[in-house]
Amino acid sequence: MSEKKTGENPGIGIIGVGGIANDCHLPAYKKAGLKVVAAADCSQKALDSVRERWGIEKVFTDYHDMLDLPEVKIVDISTPPMVKLPQVLDSVKAGKHILVQKPLSRSFKEARTMVEAAEEAGVLMAVNQQARWIPSLAPVKGWIDGGYIGKPYFCLISERFRVQFPAGTWKTGMDPFIIIQNGVHYLDMLRGWFGEPKLVYAVTTRDETSITMGEHISVISLEYDNALRVCFINDWCNRCDKGSRTVCIEGTGGGISGDIDAGSMTLHSDKLSEGEVKEYKTDGKWFPDAFSGPMLDLMEAIREGREPITSGRDNLKTLQVIFAAYKSVKEKRAIKPEEIV
Repeated sequence: MSEKKTGENPGIGIIGVGGIANDCHLPAYKKAGLKVVAAADCSQKALDSVRERWGIEKVFTDYHDMLDLPEVKIVDISTPPMVKLPQVLDSVKAGKHILVQKPLSRSFKEARTMVEAAEEAGVLMAVNQQARWIPSLAPVKGWIDGGYIGKPYFCLISERFRVQFPAGTWKTGMDPFIIIQNGVHYLDMLRGWFGEPKLVYAVTTRDETSITMGEHISVISLEYDNALRVCFINDWCNRCDKGSRTVCIEGTGGGISGDIDAGSMTLHSDKLSEGEVKEYKTDGKWFPDAFSGPMLDLMEAIREGREPITSGRDNLKTLQVIFAAYKSVKEKRAIKPEEIV
């Protein structure tokens, strides 16, 4: 979804104009023709920069002042997880629809509080799980749902990079870390492809030389009611090569494979002629191009009177998988996601 659909183009107010907003949210919204009419951040320097770079004239160091603007119909909350709760609740009280950066929360109870508040107020909440709109993965769900690979029985997803953060940034103090901060992308995406797993098993470790407190490597296995088994490897301590993000899905009638960052997916299917493969290629990138997807879907949901694809209520199921993985690490057993309440 790279272009705005016809119809109303409601004004967006963004809370938090740090790196993710400047590098992903705002470029994607500009490309899609969306209107960002105001911004709020505790840093005046950041606001001055966003005004100059993106032409956003109405900027506020107190986000409550932004919430008073009638032209702000949707609030994009792109702040770190530990400060989002009051911002979400205040936006809900102001009657604004909201898009919340992932992870929705580092507490399942807190996430449920946000979701219930939005539902009680009658406003729509979407979570910015933009991995469901990664350009290179655009055909995957259609291939699966269309039966092109038969019944899926195995999926392997691997992300391997060496990721280091500067000392003093909020991410270095996060513990737990990689599953909830990065794995949340993939676990939500997997739910979008395959539905709800029956069991979650996870192991983690870390590079003891890193200044980041939490785990840097996770291996998560998902078991489904049918034959499907998923393995997701997330390694941010990679010292072997430049790294990659790859996908492999195998089924009784074919398979799907590709490199996310290379912008290509390949379908092998019994439905194709013998020896034929179907190639999908795109110049679109996850960062920033996927970031317009959740916002455009939220706008469409508002117009159509439906729940967003990555609604807050749906995201609680993703968080159940996340916290089931951490419970598995702690208790060294497979966990049912419904154990997380």
